[in-house]
Parts: sequence; C-alpha cells; structure tokens
Amino acid sequence: MDEPSPTIDPLTNQFGSLNDLSHELASLQDLAMRGSWRSILDKVSRARSLDLLTKPDDHLIYLSYNVLALTKLRRFSDASNELDSLHDFNSHHYKYETYPKLYHTRSGSMVPFSLRFIHAQLPFKLGNRQEGLDRFYLLLNFIRQKIKDKGIHSLQESVKIWRMSKFGEKGKFLFYIV
Repeated sequence: MDEPSPTIDPLTNQFGSLNDLSHELASLQDLAMRGSWRSILDKVSRARSLDLLTKPDDHLIYLSYNVLALTKLRRFSDASNELDSLHDFNSHHYKYETYPKLYHTRSGSMVPFSLRFIHAQLPFKLGNRQEGLDRFYLLLNFIRQKIKDKGIHSLQESVKIWRMSKFGEKGKFLFYIV
C-alpha cells in the first residue's frame, strides 16, 4: 500500500516558516485565512500586553493584522486611530537600515504594502473622500518611485511586482478598485 505523501505546510518555504519572521505569525495568518477577525484582535492584544513584540517589524506586522481585523469588522475609526500611531510611514524608524544589528542583509521600508493601501482606503470608509484621494495619490507616487528605483538597478522582477500593485487584474488603474 502506498505511503501517504507528506503534507506541505503552505506557511513554510525555503526561507523558513512565518514564525521565524515574527512571534506566532503563522497562527495570525491562519486566523486571517479563516476570517477569525475577533481572534486576531485578541491575539494581537495578548502579544502586546505580554511584550512579545520585541523587534520593530514585529510591531508593524501585528499592527497590520490588527488594522486589517478592525477594518473587516467595520470598526473604521479604531483602525484609523491605530494607523495614526505610526505617524509617518517613511520615517527612519521603519527602515531596516536603522537597525543594522537586527537586519544586516535587509534594506528599505518595513511597512507592509497592505498597511499603506488600507491607510489610503480608510478615509473613504469614514466619509472623507478628498483625504482618501490625496492618500491614494501619495500611494501612487510611492509605487512610481519604487518602479523607478528598481528599474535603475535592473531589478525587472521587482519592477513587474510593483507594476502589478499599481494596476488591477484587467489593467484598470488602482483608483478604480476603490
């Protein structure tokens, strides 16, 4: 009789597991995939209260899941307040280069793109269309700068990924998705 094939954990790849990146990240990912938004809020709250988030990127990743959960639960004001705690996404506090002992091989921003997108989208949910448009234009400028920087360094695969973030599946501009 054939042996059952080993199951492959989708949260593990050649770089290790998601838990290698941040405390209990695989369980947060699993909860998000199941739509357990309240459980995510509980898990983030618990991790914060127990001071488990020791690295700067831990804080940003957990904040991203928290903001996503608040948004999915339609608690837009709470999500906005959470995002306001970051102040400036382009601050040196959120750059890998600021922490060479922790991230000696990484460079660039630690802020996840999804957080930037939600930051741009939230004003629409709160009834502030003009601020939402302003933020989406800032996001578009950020994407254009990434494409330009990656193109200069001949990183065509990165350019392709950044271009995909700018356009939807059918080539529609990002603003039409909102």
